[in-house]
Amino acid sequence: MYLKSVLFLVIGFWFCELDAYELKHSQEAEVSSKVDTQAFKFYTMLGKGNNWHIAHYANRRLAVHILSALNAREDRSLYGFQAKDIDGMPLSSTQRYTVFMNGNGNGWYECARGFVVTGMYFYDQGDRSVERFECTKVLGKTTYPLFDFQNADINGPVVCGKVHGKDTYTTGFYYQDTGDDRIRFMLCGYFFDEN
Repeated sequence: MYLKSVLFLVIGFWFCELDAYELKHSQEAEVSSKVDTQAFKFYTMLGKGNNWHIAHYANRRLAVHILSALNAREDRSLYGFQAKDIDGMPLSSTQRYTVFMNGNGNGWYECARGFVVTGMYFYDQGDRSVERFECTKVLGKTTYPLFDFQNADINGPVVCGKVHGKDTYTTGFYYQDTGDDRIRFMLCGYFFDEN
């Protein structure tokens, strides 16, 4: 009887942990903007059809900060991404453009200096991959070209790191345009004053 009671307790705790994990990792979860006064939002792309996914919060663009990679054997693609304010720096409402990757060969595709990735076009058929992305100007700021990169061909989050205690943000990608089309690496840029 004692063994059966312990077994039921262990199973009960396991289900509680599972519920907590699912709540914490909800696809549409939005982290409070009270953290460092920066807005965080997660955007799911997989299963949403062929579509643009533009990072915005309260009518303003956000910078892509973390990718969620899905590295299955048959279909390796980006599942979604997290975006947030870029250290309180404003993004331009007019200076933005699109970078096309699909059909342009294997290689690095990046935003111009002082621009950050603020959205992606996801093709949800066949290889299912991000085919192009949007770049938006960070007002009064610039970046070093090809500053750092992270491996995006993994199963899990792909995070740009910190430089001198400040976050770096997504400024481009290495795109594989042969075989299983997909983003292989994420470029990370550090923003500093243009002057």
